[in-house]
Amino acid sequence: MANFNFDIIANNLMFDKDGEFYVKEVEDYLFSLIKTVDKQMVLVTLVNYSFDPKEENFKEFQKNLSIKLSSTVNPNDTIIVKVTGKNDDEATESIALNMKALIEYLKDHNINHSHSCWFCGESSDETVCIKGFNVYSHKSCKENYKKDAIKEIDNDNNYNENPTLSIILSFLGAFIGLIPFVLIFLFSEYYYSILLAIPPFCSYFGYKLGKAKPDKKATVCSIVFSFIAVATAYLLLVVLLKELNGEFSYMEIVEATIRDLIFMLVSYGLGIMISYRYISKNTDKIKKEIDKL
Repeated sequence: MANFNFDIIANNLMFDKDGEFYVKEVEDYLFSLIKTVDKQMVLVTLVNYSFDPKEENFKEFQKNLSIKLSSTVNPNDTIIVKVTGKNDDEATESIALNMKALIEYLKDHNINHSHSCWFCGESSDETVCIKGFNVYSHKSCKENYKKDAIKEIDNDNNYNENPTLSIILSFLGAFIGLIPFVLIFLFSEYYYSILLAIPPFCSYFGYKLGKAKPDKKATVCSIVFSFIAVATAYLLLVVLLKELNGEFSYMEIVEATIRDLIFMLVSYGLGIMISYRYISKNTDKIKKEIDKL
């Protein structure tokens, strides 16, 4: 697979950048130039028509251009053509020829882009990019749709506007997360610092249990409360070791357990890192998809 320079090719073909995608209107047909997740470059056009992949005339045309059909608004309404070539110049020429062939085919079969807004259905001469597919639509309709969709998600999740309960449960969750560490030490006189990676998770899920919106407050509560829990675990460790080794002073025990404290903090940091990655990956996942529209 050739290593194409996406930006240079798009600029050579006079595509305009719209977010992560390049778009262009030619003879009233809208095209998008997109780099896929597997680093391939594709030319995309969406029309107000559902192609029949079994229709003989289209089958021949599809084979010649190596067209892949997709569905965006209607079934099989989106044409995707893989960009080919050994270098940027050949890729540029390939895209130009494919665009020309597509326009000729669409014109010959009276297939046009819909000038109806993708969201409200009314006539529009504005174009917007929806997940890389350039369509006619009102920009205001797209923004209103995103706002309404996010609001609907919030309502569906029944978030509480008052985060007090979530904060309390987050605090309790951090200390509940200490239970495995404490139980193992009490019943075996051994302790495993890695168990202190648990409180950040419990603190976050406690916050989530309170049904407050899992925003930055959830992350802050998870970090602060689990740190307090870990500090409490260390103090408990020192006190218990003092009880078991009465001949040593508290300062001597603290000096002897500095290494343990470091491992505890490392485990705590690991728990924060993993839980943060979990939170960032799962919190507002649908909203992030909406924002890509």
